[in-house]
Amino acid sequence: MTPRSSSRHEAAVPRLVRCFRTVMLLGVCLVLALPGCKKGTPLDMDNLAPFDKLYTPGEIKKGFSNLSTTPFGREDLALSLLVPNDWRDIPVKVPRALAENPEADFVPLTRQQAPEGRDGYASIEVRYIKVPIEVDLSDWVTFYLEGASLKPLLRRPGVYNGRPVDEAVVRVLQMGKDDYVARFTFSRHGDKIFLVVGSALADFYNENARIFGLAAVSFTPKGPAEEFAEPMTLFVNPGPPHLEFRYPESWDKKEPAELPPGKVGVDVLLIAEEKTVGFLHVKATLKSPTEDPAIVQKKLRGDFEKAGVNVGEHIRSADLDPKQDAPLAKIEVFRASQGGVPGELAVLVYQNATAYYALGALMPDRKGNPLAWMTTWRVFELAAADILARCVRREAPLVP
Repeated sequence: MTPRSSSRHEAAVPRLVRCFRTVMLLGVCLVLALPGCKKGTPLDMDNLAPFDKLYTPGEIKKGFSNLSTTPFGREDLALSLLVPNDWRDIPVKVPRALAENPEADFVPLTRQQAPEGRDGYASIEVRYIKVPIEVDLSDWVTFYLEGASLKPLLRRPGVYNGRPVDEAVVRVLQMGKDDYVARFTFSRHGDKIFLVVGSALADFYNENARIFGLAAVSFTPKGPAEEFAEPMTLFVNPGPPHLEFRYPESWDKKEPAELPPGKVGVDVLLIAEEKTVGFLHVKATLKSPTEDPAIVQKKLRGDFEKAGVNVGEHIRSADLDPKQDAPLAKIEVFRASQGGVPGELAVLVYQNATAYYALGALMPDRKGNPLAWMTTWRVFELAAADILARCVRREAPLVP
């Protein structure tokens, strides 16, 4: 469990750093300077983000068009969504540097605006950003909102048109001008995060809320997408016990030189600037009369302590299977530190008829290195899901 560097990560390090810088700057491009206008209806807080039974089929057929576009002629960015017939298409201008480096900022793909002369300056935009590391969408959106100093009036997950989404409605204050309200609908598509934004001056937001809802719900990326943001590799040790799971190719792998019969294990590490910023410790052992799930979890924590990790207080947990007694199928999270650097330690224990499976993840504190925190949690969750399906329940073999 000793941190080490590897030249294979040289390309991955700038990628992680760029992602961190990007999220810290996000939000600037989405804050539109809208002029003031006459007052409309005060904001209805109970109708911020409608998504169901928005219009009848007849109303949609009569009043809306299916906007289908292929931005920059790129099939991987092809998209469609429903917009009002009388809204105007506003050409978007994208600097070449941004178009060629979509990891740096959100890239505008299309913008539709309400008819000229209508109050409220309502508009619908679609943007995307490339996030080439494995992160959970909800974690990423949380960090984005915090980095942009946006406090949601509403925040919720959902599934629209078969795609998982994370939504937020925010109110943006404008110095000397009227506030405006925006509905952000984020969705993941391979290594891209698409963002549908419906916005208007606050007093005119609700009269456009159904229009924004229809755009968000109907939005469909047409291009193909990989299951993961970055290439994955498959670790397999036939055992016994059998151990098999996926992890990103950008992570390093370290297997112990020798283990006693009936034990298998591996460490996978995320290296940045010659430091380990994400660490996953996985092992499986055949059952014996001298062990039980609590002992297995204690030994797992002990592995980290032997490597110089100070394991502190328990801070939260997640119950993956309420039918099983603790600590089985329970993610337990502890404060941790190594070399004075604060972090978190997550541990999880599974069992089947013949073996115990134990997973531990050490990550930096969320405030100290949010991207490393997010991606380590994501890799931990992927490995846990794979081990449950392919080892504990022993289904079909995985394909990287």
